[in-house]
Amino acid sequence: MVCGAVVSGTVERAAGDDGCLAKCCDAALDTLSTEQRTLDAGWKSLKVRLMSLPRASAITRSEYDSMDGYVEPQRHRYRCIVKTDKFNRIFVNALQRKLVMDELARRNWITRSRSNENQGQFIWPDGVRRRSLEINWARRTSSA
Repeated sequence: MVCGAVVSGTVERAAGDDGCLAKCCDAALDTLSTEQRTLDAGWKSLKVRLMSLPRASAITRSEYDSMDGYVEPQRHRYRCIVKTDKFNRIFVNALQRKLVMDELARRNWITRSRSNENQGQFIWPDGVRRRSLEINWARRTSSA
């Protein structure tokens, strides 16, 4: 029996099931691990960026226009508001952004807007609507 496996962008042909199956499995695992590495790198970049945001309590009303975002520490989470365009620039490519967005959504950590009427715009503490994302990053809990 002859089968084909795509390995590193080329088609490999192998006689017998064992070699072909192994190559197919290896290629699939490489794809999965590549996506996981892409997600991990994007997640790390996002975390670093969110950790660098100033606290809302330390920002004067006139400074909000020039800010990328802000954070409001709360009991079990950090409520981070980030301008959409600044959020998009955190990532190296659209795939990385999509993987991170999917993970945030899976964890229920992201809000795009509070209603369809606002078209993705949150009202910031200075009273101005800005296209923004709300990310609710969970605080670490100490295990007993």
